[in-house]
Amino acid sequence: MSVHLDGSTRRGDFTLELALDVEPGEVVAVLGPNGSGKTTLVDVLAGLTGLTEGALSGPGGGAGDAAGAVGWDAPASRTWVAPQQRRVGLVLADPLLFPHLSVRDNVAFGPRSRGAGRAAGRRTADAELATVGLADRAGARPSTLSTGQAQRVALARALAGEPRLLLLDEPLSALDAETRATTRATLAARLRTFEGCTVLVTHDPLDALTIADRLVFLDAGRVVQVGTPHEVVSRPRNPYVARVVGLNLWRATADATGVVRLDGGAAVQVAEPPDAADVWVTVRPSAVALWPQEPHGSPRNGWRLTVVAVELAGQSARVSLTGRIDLVAEVTAASVAELSLHPGTEVWATVKATEVSTYAA
Repeated sequence: MSVHLDGSTRRGDFTLELALDVEPGEVVAVLGPNGSGKTTLVDVLAGLTGLTEGALSGPGGGAGDAAGAVGWDAPASRTWVAPQQRRVGLVLADPLLFPHLSVRDNVAFGPRSRGAGRAAGRRTADAELATVGLADRAGARPSTLSTGQAQRVALARALAGEPRLLLLDEPLSALDAETRATTRATLAARLRTFEGCTVLVTHDPLDALTIADRLVFLDAGRVVQVGTPHEVVSRPRNPYVARVVGLNLWRATADATGVVRLDGGAAVQVAEPPDAADVWVTVRPSAVALWPQEPHGSPRNGWRLTVVAVELAGQSARVSLTGRIDLVAEVTAASVAELSLHPGTEVWATVKATEVSTYAA
């Protein structure tokens, strides 16, 4: 009942190349910047866009093929399974509930469309609404729901149709921060009991890190990294991935003296010589200290840099710097005021050698 995709599709000048596997009960999150191919991927899986090359197989929909995968799309053999035959559930940022139906009948729409009677459809709907904490709202109209409740109804409606592949395309993006946190927790709890395959497309790293079993990163139509949340957070291998998990990342060449030289030419002192010549170098933004003048003391890496941008978030701030090295520092809001940090300010940035991590590229 797994999903297996190995192929490509073209839209005008854009080509998406993908190798993706999703196992039953697994949640795979797909992340990437705008234009990376996330929506195209959803369209390919849902059957809204066909492959140009390669093949896509998914869970069978009939009694005879329920135990294994069947071909959904293979241009070379002219294989094509229509969207309505793929047993796919889809949840978008907009819940798209039917305004003239009750919450119960919205959720019952899936099983009713597959042939269930009215009573059976409503029983299924009531069971799904209970799993997302909305049993008491079954008789309500969509117009009376909050945005978070409406999105939970959309999830219940998708699952009531007994999909074998659930596609979640930015399902939390339209929610405010508080509602998003509550709905995220509900979504994560419900997916833990879902036996089908789930693909979650999101811009939000917190959604991916807290819900998914595995992460797939796209950039310019290519997969640039795949791994568990722990693997990706500890060892990013692409600048976009590093930004998502909040790390400074550089490609570098190491020598035996404990010095690594970044591709841009800057030298970085490390505490222990790397095990490989070609390495990735990471530094946590919180490990970067900023000074108005060149400091003296224990830090072994220091650069005079210029502030590019300052982003405040509560009592902390992320400061983007450029110069001999491009760097992001995380400092307190008080430090922003004390150092008068704003675009154009020149400061010294230091990092202790013990705070620099390296691993083979």
